[in-house]
Amino acid sequence: MSSVADTPPTETNAIDTTTAVSTSSLVTNSATKAAGTLAPCVDPAGCDIFSTSAGAICKDAVLGSFLQKACPVLCQSCATKDREDREGVGNLQAALTPGAIELLALPGTTYMCQADTRCKLCAPEGRCQRCQHSSYLFNGRCVRHASACSAAGLVPVGGAGDSAYGRACVRKGDVCRFNSKHSCRSPKILGDCLASRVTHHNATCIECEGTAWLANGVCKRRLLCGRGNVYEETGTACNCNKRLGNGEIDHTCKRCYALKEPSKGGSTVFYRNPKGVITECSSCKAPYLMHGGQCIPPTSCPRAMAQYSVGSSNGRCETPFACIHGQRQDGDTPGRRCKCSNSRLCRKCVWNAGSVGHQCTRCKKRTLLLNGECITAARCIGQGLIPVETGGTQGGRCIRPTSRSDLATDE
Repeated sequence: MSSVADTPPTETNAIDTTTAVSTSSLVTNSATKAAGTLAPCVDPAGCDIFSTSAGAICKDAVLGSFLQKACPVLCQSCATKDREDREGVGNLQAALTPGAIELLALPGTTYMCQADTRCKLCAPEGRCQRCQHSSYLFNGRCVRHASACSAAGLVPVGGAGDSAYGRACVRKGDVCRFNSKHSCRSPKILGDCLASRVTHHNATCIECEGTAWLANGVCKRRLLCGRGNVYEETGTACNCNKRLGNGEIDHTCKRCYALKEPSKGGSTVFYRNPKGVITECSSCKAPYLMHGGQCIPPTSCPRAMAQYSVGSSNGRCETPFACIHGQRQDGDTPGRRCKCSNSRLCRKCVWNAGSVGHQCTRCKKRTLLLNGECITAARCIGQGLIPVETGGTQGGRCIRPTSRSDLATDE
């Protein structure tokens, strides 16, 4: 679901007259350094392979106009120590980023792709098409540092958490596509992305693989149909209903996910909604309960399972468990959040199997526990029983006059 054009992107021309970096972006102003504390002045690495004698023009087949602008300043800039001390120019090599130094040191001789261990895939004409070992593709060869991309006015695509191969220097606004002459792998954060548009600081996906949805520049393998029957990721209308074989519509599903294709493995049940979208139900409308990926009536829940149901949705058939302080104890998902049926008055409860069902085990707000239910003192007395409070705001118990009550708490 992408509107990206089918025309393949043109190869990024990493350095030309429009992207050449001026010396002001490569050299850090160190005029504030005190005289006498400057490091020994050394020409930047790579200056020795260029002709920088008086009247000569600094040229290189790869870097072109970049060096033509940079070399008169960077190379032979340390010729006069007196000027360095007087103007505070400092050690220009130390002022450059590792990437800028790497650009200056690129050999001007013919590049041999097959001999470059950082190149994963060589193009027929001998240029590198895809880099590896966390290197970046730059004008047909691989550079080690992301700052080399920045020094050339390009955006480094790929970083921490991304694949170690397929990184590249890309011009802002260009398309990053893995299967292209200038191979570039989109960042993992974009999901199953085939092509992305590079911006100044990141990239936005414009085309996803066939198994994913394009949602706000990111590829999602599934979309959640949430409140108001709209997808949370896109804001477009959605539908969790199930289209039955006889043409009728099943309305028992409350929340669901939309997928391009069913997930492989597992016991999840998939169906098509009235619009034909592959759907996975995640919660059912009350009183229906989720069991085996489907919404079933409470009477169909297996007798050995608890009928957990609180509110208008998200009920399910589960292994019996205790709900203490809002978390499941034991059961299928210990530690997962839970609620008691009357959470306003019930502090702790158990969800039992079969007809026993839900029972409160500790009350609150000065209510009294009687037969798994929290009642008021007036109601307790009205039944001829004795209210026994534990003090404070915690709940107590409602007991028969002839019984003894163990009031020890289980907090």
